[in-house]
Amino acid sequence: MNLISRKDTEQFVEHHLLHALAIKRFIHFPPGSRILDVGTGGGLPGIPLAILYPNAQFTLVDSLEKKINALKSMALQLKLKNVLLRRTRIEEVKKDYDWVLGRAVTSLPVFVDWIRDRIRKSYQDDVDHGLIYLKGSLYQDECKTMGIVPDQVHEIYDWIPLEYYREKYVLFFERETVLKAKKPYRPKPKGKKRAPKKAKKIEP
Repeated sequence: MNLISRKDTEQFVEHHLLHALAIKRFIHFPPGSRILDVGTGGGLPGIPLAILYPNAQFTLVDSLEKKINALKSMALQLKLKNVLLRRTRIEEVKKDYDWVLGRAVTSLPVFVDWIRDRIRKSYQDDVDHGLIYLKGSLYQDECKTMGIVPDQVHEIYDWIPLEYYREKYVLFFERETVLKAKKPYRPKPKGKKRAPKKAKKIEP
């Protein structure tokens, strides 16, 4: 199914599963919370976290039908009743969520623009809703273009001391920070040039 890169198959646990589970070192999802995993691909980080937090509701979104079908089979065999799988684009998702997750989906400015209206307000003083994104060191340059900085940055190597996790981070952006981000620059499409009108002949 090519849910992950074939060259990483032998390193699945080290490169993919542990990466997804690093989020657990950062946050404990309260019972009843709603989490959206955008561009879930092979079900990471959504599926492992849904196993760990059976009382939270996870919605996994991907635009590729073959991946969603494979994940439906996984969820069925694992008897995960707290996972909703949707084959759609994020622009078509209308609900809001307590936390949005992303892992190597696209650049941060584009991702933040996709999900800026998908995070609902926090209703508990001790729990901040927002975006949790797994990213490498490029996040600093990408955040500059948005005019924001993460509210929290955690280097995964501090939790998982494997060389692979040097300069890999769990980034957290609170809802208010996401809403302040500048939209990414998108050049306007150039319209087709119309052919000049032929001058009308004037009869003598």
